[in-house]
Amino acid sequence: MKTFYYKANIYEMPEEKPRQIFIEEIKENPIVALRLYKEDHCMAPYFIKEETQTVLLEIDEPERIIETEAVLLSKEEYDRKLRKQVIEKCSGCLRYDNDSNNLTGNDTELTLDGMCFQRVDSQKYNFKKGVEAFWKKFEKIEKKLRMLVKKERYKEAIKLVQEIYNRHINAYGDLLFGINNKKVVFIISGQGNSLAHLLADYVIEFALDTLKEKWEFYSYIPKDIYKYEPIGNYDVSKNPPKIYQELKEVDRTRYDLTFCCQEEIKEEEYYIMNIENYHYICSIIGENLLLNLACDMNFSYKKENFSKIISVEEFKEEIFRIYIPMVIKRFSEGLNFYSYQFTPKAGSIMRGGYQKSFTSCRELTFKLALYDEVSQIDYFLSHMNILCATLEMDIFKDSEADEKMMRIVFNDIVADLRSQGLVLMFGYEVSEEKLYVDMLVFDSGLCKKEIRKRSPELSRYNCFYTEIINEHRRTFEVDYEMNEVIMKKDTRLN
Repeated sequence: MKTFYYKANIYEMPEEKPRQIFIEEIKENPIVALRLYKEDHCMAPYFIKEETQTVLLEIDEPERIIETEAVLLSKEEYDRKLRKQVIEKCSGCLRYDNDSNNLTGNDTELTLDGMCFQRVDSQKYNFKKGVEAFWKKFEKIEKKLRMLVKKERYKEAIKLVQEIYNRHINAYGDLLFGINNKKVVFIISGQGNSLAHLLADYVIEFALDTLKEKWEFYSYIPKDIYKYEPIGNYDVSKNPPKIYQELKEVDRTRYDLTFCCQEEIKEEEYYIMNIENYHYICSIIGENLLLNLACDMNFSYKKENFSKIISVEEFKEEIFRIYIPMVIKRFSEGLNFYSYQFTPKAGSIMRGGYQKSFTSCRELTFKLALYDEVSQIDYFLSHMNILCATLEMDIFKDSEADEKMMRIVFNDIVADLRSQGLVLMFGYEVSEEKLYVDMLVFDSGLCKKEIRKRSPELSRYNCFYTEIINEHRRTFEVDYEMNEVIMKKDTRLN
């Protein structure tokens, strides 16, 4: 059957018209009645005749119409073919109940070609499901939490929520509370670690809507809203840290910061004091701004001979008087979360030579782009069953066409995957011939399924999808078959 793909759905081509004629008609009248091939109980390119539906569709980007071929089957025939695949493929899967007559679930997970995206051979922790469970438990205790926070009994609130956080979310998270205009506030901070901040973003993004009516949620420590409160025996607000700063030109002007702590403490107390001082500094400057302006942050507990140290308040004044106007002048997107643009170094190539590369987690980008083995990150991600992954595709070498392609990939395809809780994009790189989109993946099977669903559009760009687990890489050609391929490793200069 002659069909076409448009924004993740398959439609029947009216009267089997040639694509160009159909597009010209759409430009004249963008709203058209079409036959939608639904995937409620089937998977492309095979569809169920009884479940097609006529819909009114506005086609505002006709150039994204892609001709496809679909196979239309009766419900009886589709189920018969699927049942055969279930009997052949599902044995040994922990999710299979040994009932091939019940196809519920199988119809949206197993293709008629025998490809399964949700097979489970062993029980593993699922970060996405852990986040969902955390917010459900949070909702059950939120009334008690709200009461504790309003009475400023923050330590009790932290202890209460920390128990369910540790049970359901294996990621590091610094949990804090505050009040903003009489509304209670819950904060998850990554404590300056870029990977922990990415995961905090993810957790906060999927807070339940019913909670958002009563709470404010932040994945960073907001200044003025969070009021510093000691978590241990030291109140650093009585003897605040000083700051030694150096301006450095990296991707743009940034600060190399050393927080000179004033308390005389034992070495075994450095860890807890780092947290105390970090909380205090963020309460004044704001963690989102701190992460944006710093290229490096260190703590010093020794009497070092720094040329000039200033107070946190003086540093805050300098930031808003000098630094922010300078950055805003250069970057129209303003100051949000930490993002870093790499610049080429002589004698090194990242993924075949690049024009520009942006990341909000340098360690992960080094791992993907430079094939670095980052043992701490590898252990951290493996422990939580989170993958690093890359979508690799050809660019057109035409600025206008490439800009349009990147808009589609970032704002449509990847954004849709993120809205489902499947991925978190943390960077991208444009090389001489390729675009690489780097992501954390929280459900490998569902992510591959959704990428496959969008393969008619992605295959336009000769797209490949690579998953990285520790030092192991698996690459799939993005089409309906999603076959694993052997990719030649990029040559790098030493």
